[in-house]
Amino acid sequence: MYKVMEEYFIRSLDNIAQYFNLSPSVAGATLMAFGTSVPELSIALFALFLPNAHASTGLGSVVGSAMFQSFVVIGIAAIVKKLSLDWGTIVRDYTFYAIAVLVLLLTVQDGVITFLEAFTLVTTYGLYLGVLLSWSRITNERHSTTPIRLVESQIDTFNSKPSLLRSIWVFTTKPIDFFIDLMPNPEKKPKATVLVFMLSLIIMTSLSYILVISSESIAEQINIPPAIIALTVLAGGSSLPELIGSTVLSHKDKGTMAFSNAIGSNVFALLVSFGLPVFLFTIFNGPVQGDGIANVTPSILALLGSIFLLVFIFLKSKLVVDKPIGYVLLFLYLLYMIAVYTGIL
Repeated sequence: MYKVMEEYFIRSLDNIAQYFNLSPSVAGATLMAFGTSVPELSIALFALFLPNAHASTGLGSVVGSAMFQSFVVIGIAAIVKKLSLDWGTIVRDYTFYAIAVLVLLLTVQDGVITFLEAFTLVTTYGLYLGVLLSWSRITNERHSTTPIRLVESQIDTFNSKPSLLRSIWVFTTKPIDFFIDLMPNPEKKPKATVLVFMLSLIIMTSLSYILVISSESIAEQINIPPAIIALTVLAGGSSLPELIGSTVLSHKDKGTMAFSNAIGSNVFALLVSFGLPVFLFTIFNGPVQGDGIANVTPSILALLGSIFLLVFIFLKSKLVVDKPIGYVLLFLYLLYMIAVYTGIL
């Protein structure tokens, strides 16, 4: 999934961003958010439509992913390089992030999600997009290199560095790479962008199917609720693209962009990665319901509380997130993991 996303899917998104001349933060909070949230979207789809799967798996995945990105992604980005944040960006992104969490909380608290509630999730994201586009025009944000291009260049640099681990990775993935490399390179063949985009989606969706089936099986074998696996293991695994992207942006002195990538991905995951599959399900099958959905409510409340905690931390640090704060964020995520596995959340 890593190779498909970074070498094909992200490059096709980069072509799209350049075609529409999107500003950096808008590209980060929309296209890159979509690109890096495909795993959560696919997981939520399969969790709803597969027989014997649980809707709480999809919900737990997006909520756990949002928590992972809020603490781990931003924390590691700060450890790699000090982040200097912009007050306006924090107000914009965290306001809609809080709105997204509140809408999700009101949607799932009774364990039943109706068509109207699912529609509200998706349309709230549409409102968020409108604000982003208006914000870009009002602030006259410069149209420079997109975060997608920055991620791509840094990954190329990483892949060129020889190492034993790199050699082992190349050897074990060679058969898979042979078939993947049959796809045209969207950077060299821009006209193939749409084709590469669709093929990448199919491959990543197929891998997400395997993740859902595996997580459901593991949960059954060790006799724990599927939502627990989703809140932790699936959430961390599906958030690796955001971790890579934001870390690269931080290293390139694009702290505000790295922040927008993490929070924008959270808004997308909560409202679209979960909202869109639920919306489609309610059209064909009626309301989504199950005890597991309501059981995720404590984690959503914790997510809402984390927003106020993080804003407080950033204000106290005068919008500078350095290495010590990065370690604090990682420690707070560890406490969250303990709370999930001990049943506190």
